[in-house]
Amino acid sequence: MDVLVARAPLFVPTDGARVTVLYEEPRMLVVPADHPLSDRKSVSPNDFAGEEFICPHGGARSIYPTGAYQEHDPGPISAGPVSESFEDRLELIAGGHAIAVLPVGDRRASLRADLVAVPVVGFPASEVVVASRVGDPNPLVAEFLRTASAHLTAQAA
Repeated sequence: MDVLVARAPLFVPTDGARVTVLYEEPRMLVVPADHPLSDRKSVSPNDFAGEEFICPHGGARSIYPTGAYQEHDPGPISAGPVSESFEDRLELIAGGHAIAVLPVGDRRASLRADLVAVPVVGFPASEVVVASRVGDPNPLVAEFLRTASAHLTAQAA
């Protein structure tokens, strides 16, 4: 890997990698249009505690950074269906089988009239990071890191 721009947490080993946060985004709850929370202006983690979540690659707990909910833990998260394809995940949500928490910058769910995105308050932000090898001598990597830090921001994304 020369550089990688992705959302944290990274699901690859980061030993020997330098990971720099480029920006953070709030998250949104994605539910079927007829879900009881779909008409809310915003929701908190307690509002959807106990719901079944679509499991990302890191499992249901991967949306909660380690230690983030010592005071506000909404309780157990029910691990819903596991799906590798984002389109399949949206189908599971639209069918009422699970819900998902996504970064607000991920607008793919907004392309469907049968899904609603509700802002989540009191929830850890999603981090967009750039990763590279520690001490990489390639000048293009250093230039990419400078350019990404200057131009890949929440407003630009």
